[in-house]
Amino acid sequence: LQEMRARLKERLGFFCCGGLAASKLVAKLAAEMHKPDQQSVILPSAQASYVGEQPLRRLQGIGGSTARTLCAVFLDRFPAVRGVGSYRDLLCRHVRALSREDMVKALGERMATFCFDAIRGVDHAPVAQSGGARSVSVEDTSLPHPNTVQSALERLAGLCSRLVEFVNARRLKDGVLPSVVRVSVTDKGESGKHVPRKQRVNRSKQTRVHGPDAFSNAEALLRAASPLLRATVSGLARFCLCRINLAAADFDTAASAPKTSKTITSFLHRTQQTCSNGTNLSDSGPSTRSVPFPPSPPPRNAGPA
Repeated sequence: LQEMRARLKERLGFFCCGGLAASKLVAKLAAEMHKPDQQSVILPSAQASYVGEQPLRRLQGIGGSTARTLCAVFLDRFPAVRGVGSYRDLLCRHVRALSREDMVKALGERMATFCFDAIRGVDHAPVAQSGGARSVSVEDTSLPHPNTVQSALERLAGLCSRLVEFVNARRLKDGVLPSVVRVSVTDKGESGKHVPRKQRVNRSKQTRVHGPDAFSNAEALLRAASPLLRATVSGLARFCLCRINLAAADFDTAASAPKTSKTITSFLHRTQQTCSNGTNLSDSGPSTRSVPFPPSPPPRNAGPA
């Protein structure tokens, strides 16, 4: 684990934490114990006791809705437990007091089984190597925050240069290209003033591109991304962008080929075009032949011309 972290730091300049445990779920908790740039080990003998003292919401796979449901069941069964007023106060050791039957009634068989094991530090999911990232992004949060379209576009140009480098490196390594460009911004409204995170506005726009041209160089990417940035601030009389994020998403080996829409509207549109040409077009594959439609028969009651 230490060797992997050292290689990340040497090759990419990234600092990261690490966790070592008997299951993926507990290893993730261990990685968050000592930050930054440290690692932690949880022995199997200490796994149950360590997980028992963790807030229920810290367990990956247990969201707010599930936590609220378990908290309601727990308070119904044990209303006098001190220190538990909401799901945010609920620890894993508290939920262990619930029987498996109680959890199944509240959550259903599948989710109850997962939660029953997770609060004890048990994770049956196998460790499998994941594929390459489906998206990559670069971000600018530097001061002074841009408060005009022109200053925002200047920051975006710098992000385009950085993102093109990442995309080209991914293309050379894995032979894949992205097909989506996305621009996301965070607007705090006024410059020179601290605005709480909850009052900041996040906006995002994206578009689909076909072929490698959009990522061939920074200028081409800027042409694709500039309208998206303008759209995020459209209608705002005053803005101050404390974050600009530029992302390339949907990496695929077939990104250079335009994707055919499978909606009913597109099918009817293509069918109408086909009928106007007098041919029958099918998506069934290359072996399908285009067969001319026979002429329509005359109406039964049609008289002589």
